[in-house]
Amino acid sequence: MNVIEFTAYPARDEPHTLVVGARIDGSDLRTVVAEVVAPLWALELDDEDFDSEIERDRFLLECHGGLPAQDVAWPSRHFLGEVEYPDYSGYEPGELALLGCGCGIWGCWPLLARITVDPDAVTWTGFRQPLRPGWGVLRLGPFRFDRTAYVERLASPTVLDADPLDPS
Repeated sequence: MNVIEFTAYPARDEPHTLVVGARIDGSDLRTVVAEVVAPLWALELDDEDFDSEIERDRFLLECHGGLPAQDVAWPSRHFLGEVEYPDYSGYEPGELALLGCGCGIWGCWPLLARITVDPDAVTWTGFRQPLRPGWGVLRLGPFRFDRTAYVERLASPTVLDADPLDPS
């Protein structure tokens, strides 16, 4: 099984607003996603789009951001696959946003997945970027978490002073 850690940290452009993120097996979900979508972006972008490799890497990492804690943090059941705020639902039945856009408007560039819960586990599958239908289902996951540990970590996320991917 995979290991999940939920995090809460200040939004990039609104430091007084917390957002919820996740680490899977010790890696920030945004890092994992960036590695998976890099080859897909490479088909759309070229070296002239960036001044350096560092700038390209920052672009990939900053595509996504956390979701507003006020809407999805515990006791919300969003990360248990329940639609509480339809705004964070995907375009296909059963999809929910795991990450929003790095600009702070979640729907600009959401990462969607299906969250299924059974008595022993919570599973994330079918990761998609709905604004790039040609990418199809991303080669990401499935991630399967022990349900008890998942709920415990969801109920008490690691609170951080800053975005863990902030370069400063």
